Amino acid sequence: MMNFRRFKASDTDAVVAIFRSNIPKYFVESEESELREFLAVGVENY
Repeated sequence: MMNFRRFKASDTDAVVAIFRSNIPKYFVESEESELREFLAVGVENY
């Protein structure tokens, strides 16, 4: 069962780790800075 909750700034490292685990199949390394910026600005429901 999955539990959903709001993103917290302390989740950033875990989110980036998941992102990195999907390189190169789904993402490229250069997208990490965009992800970090998105998370820092304030995440909306995505």
